[in-house]
Amino acid sequence: MATLHRDAANGIHRIEHAHVNMYLVEGGPGEYTLIDAGLPGVWPHLGRLLTEVGARPDQIAAVVLTHAH
Repeated sequence: MATLHRDAANGIHRIEHAHVNMYLVEGGPGEYTLIDAGLPGVWPHLGRLLTEVGARPDQIAAVVLTHAH
């Protein structure tokens, strides 16, 4: 199960799943940036976690990858 940690910093939400972190960063109105995409096991949970912060998948304007596995 993926866990959402709201406001890890102002406007930045941490998504934790199986010792892997992703970050959802609030941008302009209705825009978000996803930092790292996690592993495939977290993707089914992503929609639920976005809903918890009032976001939708189509509001992710960018995905930033910091490294690869």
